[in-house]
Amino acid sequence: MIINEFEYQCMNKIVFTHDLVKALKDAKKLLKANKAFVCTDPGLAKCANYANFKKAMEEAEFPYEEYTESVPNPDDISMDVAAQALIKSDCDCSIGFGGGSSLDTAKVAAAVKSNGGKVRDYFGVYTLHEKPIPIIAIPTTAGSGADITYFAAIIDSEKNTKAQIMDPGIASDISIIYPENLLGTPKRLVPAVGFDALTHAVEGYINAKASPITESMSLKAFELISQNLVRFYQDTQDIEAAGAMLLASSLACMACTAIGAGDAHCIARSVGGRFSNIHHGTALSVVLPHVLDFNLEVRAKKLADLARVMNLDVEGKDDTEAAKMLILAIQQIRKDLDLPGSYKELGMTLDCLDELAEASKYKSEHGSSAGAPPRKATVEEYKELIKAAYNGVEVKY
Repeated sequence: MIINEFEYQCMNKIVFTHDLVKALKDAKKLLKANKAFVCTDPGLAKCANYANFKKAMEEAEFPYEEYTESVPNPDDISMDVAAQALIKSDCDCSIGFGGGSSLDTAKVAAAVKSNGGKVRDYFGVYTLHEKPIPIIAIPTTAGSGADITYFAAIIDSEKNTKAQIMDPGIASDISIIYPENLLGTPKRLVPAVGFDALTHAVEGYINAKASPITESMSLKAFELISQNLVRFYQDTQDIEAAGAMLLASSLACMACTAIGAGDAHCIARSVGGRFSNIHHGTALSVVLPHVLDFNLEVRAKKLADLARVMNLDVEGKDDTEAAKMLILAIQQIRKDLDLPGSYKELGMTLDCLDELAEASKYKSEHGSSAGAPPRKATVEEYKELIKAAYNGVEVKY
């Protein structure tokens, strides 16, 4: 087997633990932090796991200041508000506690505090001049992988599309994976974020830029997700499933951070930027089966590998047959999670189809996903994929 040249950089210290107090105490000492700026959202700020986190901070003797106004699908304006709150504080460390939006807001706020200016000044790749203050990420959802990524997704308030800041500086210094944070998650919050993690694993494995390192992480992540996502959806008090999902979410993004994600992400980012009410994970769940079907002719073997770790009965099947079983199984997971099957029912319209297709193609060629899709699509092919997702066409073989 010939191994192509590749690079992989480890950005974070990852702590998988059931002792949150010790993890916080160790992080404070390692980062030489004095006071933390804690970023979360208004809903989570009222929940028991946030109260438990604050108690753990006190027991760890880790002073903090709260910012509880993080918003879903943040734009540059809302992130600027968070950044200004951090700048005005005396905090020398930023902690994101929550889902991907809160984690990204904490990361970007830290970057602006150390670099000055506005959030939109740093849209793009390798745009930071100074390393941000230390960042700790504590995920409470198993989906975005924002605890370990070195990019942040931000709605560009001027262009109505998803922009990114991609720079090693905004990677968290420490990711604390604490399974107890997931216990009791409202059932309605599990499907979309879980499908986000699943898509990271799949698109990481079939990626055009995949390496032996990213392949091993993506494959293990998919094994854990495919066997635990529906299980956790059915019982959000299942600590084993919770731990598996949190770890898998980080593993999948350890791969995608290095090599980018594929066309499901390119399309979902375009849709989410234009229709901000559509959750990123939900947008992925609608289009992923279509993207995988589009890539079947060039990734049958790898899709068959995923079918095997999912424990599908592929005995006696060739790679193409097994790959088709995998695609149908992923489509079934979407149904088992009670996720919608079309963009139309989510309120999307097709009057901006040309804009969405052009934006999807642009994202496949620039930023974190540049060169990642295994099969290069034309604008017309993006239109067909988006229309199929809009109309809720089921993949059938």
